[in-house]
Amino acid sequence: MLRVLPLLLAAAMPGTADAAPVLDARLESCDRQGASFVGSMPALAGTERMEMRFDLEAREAGEPWRPVPAPRFGGWERSKPRRSGFVYEKRVERLDPQRAYRAVVRFRWLDAEGVVQRRARRLTEVCRPRPATAGRTRSVATM
Repeated sequence: MLRVLPLLLAAAMPGTADAAPVLDARLESCDRQGASFVGSMPALAGTERMEMRFDLEAREAGEPWRPVPAPRFGGWERSKPRRSGFVYEKRVERLDPQRAYRAVVRFRWLDAEGVVQRRARRLTEVCRPRPATAGRTRSVATM
């Protein structure tokens, strides 16, 4: 059974363009307890709200990627109105060490009427959780 812990990292960010996050989807951490995936997006001109959706995928060696149902994955997360950016983290726990995992992160920018201005999609790096007997914890950091 997969367990998920969502975390809103930044609902309100400074109003300057320099402070807005870049469009990105990344694997924040991966260990035998689970994996954390983070998505970030800047607002566009005319953006009222931003939305982000995380879908979990897994595969075994030599197999194609397949969707994996996980609690709180698969739904749209919505920013507060008129923010300069949106950052969101999803965590999934109790991963099978025989499988590799990644998140597909989808982004939508909405205007004041709720009309989608733009869509984007990014893939995170792959998480390969180690079995409990493997010992060390592995974290992934990006610059």
